[in-house]
Amino acid sequence: MKKRFLICLAALLVLGCVSLSVNYFFAEIPRDGHSGMVSFDSLFTADTEGHYINKYPLKIGAVQLGKGTQIGSFVTLNGLSLEALQGKKFKVSNHEGVLEIIQ
Repeated sequence: MKKRFLICLAALLVLGCVSLSVNYFFAEIPRDGHSGMVSFDSLFTADTEGHYINKYPLKIGAVQLGKGTQIGSFVTLNGLSLEALQGKKFKVSNHEGVLEIIQ
Protein backbone atom coordinates (compact mmCIF):
# COMPACT_ATOMS: atom_id res chain seq x y z
CA MET A 1 0.00 0.00 0.00
CA LYS A 2 2.81 2.43 0.92
CA LYS A 3 4.66 1.60 -2.28
CA ARG A 4 1.56 2.29 -4.41
CA PHE A 5 1.00 5.62 -2.62
CA LEU A 6 4.61 6.69 -3.19
CA ILE A 7 4.44 5.76 -6.87
CA CYS A 8 1.21 7.79 -7.29
CA LEU A 9 2.71 10.75 -5.42
CA ALA A 10 5.85 10.62 -7.56
CA ALA A 11 3.72 10.56 -10.73
CA LEU A 12 1.71 13.59 -9.56
CA LEU A 13 4.90 15.47 -8.73
CA VAL A 14 6.39 14.72 -12.14
CA LEU A 15 3.20 15.82 -13.89
CA GLY A 16 3.13 19.04 -11.86
CA CYS A 17 -0.26 18.30 -10.31
CA VAL A 18 1.11 18.44 -6.77
CA SER A 19 3.91 20.47 -5.28
CA LEU A 20 5.71 19.75 -2.05
CA SER A 21 7.27 22.34 0.18
CA VAL A 22 9.97 21.21 2.57
CA ASN A 23 10.18 23.34 5.71
CA TYR A 24 13.76 23.87 6.91
CA PHE A 25 12.51 26.15 9.69
CA PHE A 26 13.98 24.26 12.61
CA ALA A 27 17.31 23.52 10.92
CA GLU A 28 17.93 27.23 10.39
CA ILE A 29 17.85 28.30 14.06
CA PRO A 30 21.36 28.01 15.56
CA ARG A 31 21.93 25.69 18.51
CA ASP A 32 22.57 27.09 21.97
CA GLY A 33 25.93 28.85 22.09
CA HIS A 34 26.17 29.13 18.30
CA SER A 35 25.34 31.79 15.74
CA GLY A 36 24.19 31.74 12.15
CA MET A 37 22.19 33.47 9.45
CA VAL A 38 18.42 33.31 9.98
CA SER A 39 15.66 34.56 7.69
CA PHE A 40 13.06 37.12 8.75
CA ASP A 41 10.29 34.54 8.24
CA SER A 42 11.99 32.17 10.69
CA LEU A 43 11.92 34.85 13.39
CA PHE A 44 8.61 36.64 12.77
CA THR A 45 5.09 35.99 11.56
CA ALA A 46 2.54 38.66 10.61
CA ASP A 47 -1.04 38.91 11.81
CA THR A 48 -4.03 40.25 9.89
CA GLU A 49 -3.63 43.74 11.39
CA GLY A 50 -0.06 44.23 10.15
CA HIS A 51 1.68 43.47 13.44
CA TYR A 52 4.69 41.18 13.62
CA ILE A 53 4.91 38.43 16.21
CA ASN A 54 8.25 36.89 17.15
CA LYS A 55 8.38 33.10 17.17
CA TYR A 56 11.22 32.90 19.72
CA PRO A 57 12.42 34.98 22.63
CA LEU A 58 14.49 37.73 20.96
CA LYS A 59 17.06 40.25 22.03
CA ILE A 60 17.37 43.26 19.77
CA GLY A 61 20.03 45.67 21.03
CA ALA A 62 19.29 46.21 24.72
CA VAL A 63 15.63 45.15 24.41
CA GLN A 64 14.56 41.58 25.15
CA LEU A 65 11.19 40.35 23.87
CA GLY A 66 9.42 37.23 25.07
CA LYS A 67 8.09 34.70 22.57
CA GLY A 68 4.85 35.85 20.96
CA THR A 69 5.34 39.58 21.49
CA GLN A 70 3.23 41.65 19.10
CA ILE A 71 5.32 44.36 17.43
CA GLY A 72 3.87 47.21 15.38
CA SER A 73 5.09 47.64 11.83
CA PHE A 74 6.32 51.13 12.76
CA VAL A 75 9.12 49.65 14.93
CA THR A 76 12.58 50.00 13.38
CA LEU A 77 15.79 47.97 13.55
CA ASN A 78 18.90 50.00 12.76
CA GLY A 79 16.70 52.65 11.19
CA LEU A 80 14.72 50.25 8.96
CA SER A 81 11.08 49.34 9.60
CA LEU A 82 10.28 45.67 10.21
CA GLU A 83 8.19 45.70 7.05
CA ALA A 84 11.26 46.72 5.02
CA LEU A 85 13.24 43.85 6.54
CA GLN A 86 10.94 41.10 5.25
CA GLY A 87 12.87 38.65 3.11
CA LYS A 88 16.21 39.62 4.67
CA LYS A 89 18.57 37.43 6.69
CA PHE A 90 20.03 38.35 10.06
CA LYS A 91 23.08 37.13 11.92
CA VAL A 92 21.64 35.64 15.10
CA SER A 93 23.32 34.21 18.18
CA ASN A 94 21.53 31.74 20.46
CA HIS A 95 22.08 32.37 24.18
CA GLU A 96 20.21 29.70 26.18
CA GLY A 97 17.16 29.88 23.90
CA VAL A 98 17.13 33.67 23.50
CA LEU A 99 18.03 34.65 19.95
CA GLU A 100 20.08 37.84 19.79
CA ILE A 101 20.03 39.69 16.49
CA ILE A 102 23.62 40.74 15.89
CA GLN A 103 23.31 42.22 12.37
